[in-house]
Amino acid sequence: MHKPIPVDALTLEQLEFHVAQARLHLGAIRRLLPGMTRIPDDEREYTNPIIDDEHAEALGAVLDVMTLRPEPFEGICDPIIWTEPGDFTPELGRELLDTWKALRPLEKELVDVTSELSDHLALLGEEVRIPVGEQGARIALGLAEKDARVREALGRWMEYWKAWP
Repeated sequence: MHKPIPVDALTLEQLEFHVAQARLHLGAIRRLLPGMTRIPDDEREYTNPIIDDEHAEALGAVLDVMTLRPEPFEGICDPIIWTEPGDFTPELGRELLDTWKALRPLEKELVDVTSELSDHLALLGEEVRIPVGEQGARIALGLAEKDARVREALGRWMEYWKAWP
């Protein structure tokens, strides 16, 4: 079995190929799981999601009680989602919870990979930002005052760096 090459050891061409391949896999996930709902940013803070695996198990226990003793639970509903009493049933709740549980392992893995990628990008950015963005940009702006070639090289980014805090 061949040993994977760490991302920092790949050539730029290899890295671009691997990124393209990874993006194909993300596209495959979308094709394999069509119809997933995206919550608009302005609504995201008002949703009441399942918090974690433990919360899901606790909700399952209440669904068990609702199935065991349905009478006290008849007519309960969420006035926004299930507007009519009887729209929500323990069976529907179990189906939704089971769907959540089936998707959860994939979500956890994708979050983990996304965190790794974000952290790696942050570290790469940190390595270049100080010498280039913090120090180099000030030097380049100073040079641009006297050298047309430097102004041309900076192009439209000259205003960006002038406004940089």
